[in-house]
Amino acid sequence: MLADFLEPFWKALFEKTGVFGLFIASFAPIILIVLALLIIAVVIGIFMAVREKILERMYNKALYLEYRCRYDEAWKLFKKYAKRAKPSAEVFYHIGMFCDSAKKNGWEYCKGDARPSYWFERAGAMGYKAAECENLKIRFYKNFPSNLLESAKIFKEIDELFRKNIPEAKDALDEVVQAIDKKEEAGVISDVEKGAVLGRSYSQMVLSENLIKQKKDKEGLEWLAFAAESGDTEAMCMIANFYRRGSWDNIIKKNPRKAFDYYKKAAENGSPEAKVALGEMYYLGEGCEKNILEAARSFAKAADEDKNPSAAHNASICYYQYANECVDKKGITDPLDRK
Repeated sequence: MLADFLEPFWKALFEKTGVFGLFIASFAPIILIVLALLIIAVVIGIFMAVREKILERMYNKALYLEYRCRYDEAWKLFKKYAKRAKPSAEVFYHIGMFCDSAKKNGWEYCKGDARPSYWFERAGAMGYKAAECENLKIRFYKNFPSNLLESAKIFKEIDELFRKNIPEAKDALDEVVQAIDKKEEAGVISDVEKGAVLGRSYSQMVLSENLIKQKKDKEGLEWLAFAAESGDTEAMCMIANFYRRGSWDNIIKKNPRKAFDYYKKAAENGSPEAKVALGEMYYLGEGCEKNILEAARSFAKAADEDKNPSAAHNASICYYQYANECVDKKGITDPLDRK
């Protein structure tokens, strides 16, 4: 039926253009499809441009309403914008900043997705360091000064970002340091507690000792572990001593394996005390498999690197015993040969 309908058109085209016209006409459907696609692409482009313009106006209006302190109206637009716009770490960060600023200025609605941390976490998950710094600040204020150990851990995270030259981390670090100083000046925390939160290992160990004296062994041990994780060899040895002997009130249980691990880490970081203790534990098979050669090596390091005569004596005894063990293994029985 369609062929009958188009037949007069094909005859007229053939009479005027010949075979060439018919050949070109055979591509007509393809040309029509291409034109249709181009029109669709143009329409979509126009639609997207208009949409972007609408979203931009929505965002700018929200900023204006925020400036006028009309927070509820601004929040509705920010939420609408966040749903419609392409997910962006920068946008999430700015919405988080709005929630934070509005909260500080008395905006009462700050729960659920109106929490600054909600948006900072989303932006931080997308690698936005400025948002990560803001979220760390929120966490710090939530814990400080009620939980000093957690505050110290968060402070360390901010300091690590600062050392990576993240510009926003410097502002965050300055802000939390000021907050710590104010609490100390007000007598809320002591000088030792302040130093512990600021990452000073000596203060952390003093605080740990004070807590243990108050029979708060668990808290004291946590502070020692934190100082040890930060690379302080003295703290590593202190916590190893606790695990090796146990606390007097038996709250900290003996754990030779943990003691051995801490001594080993401290020895690798150059602690003279740890090298000697490690040698003793290898010699006795305490927290590890007995190994006289390793004991000798650990004592020898303490003797050579730290000029420890007692360690040198212990090393010589271990090497002598190891030599006798080797002779026994080879089955040498002749007294002269053994000598």
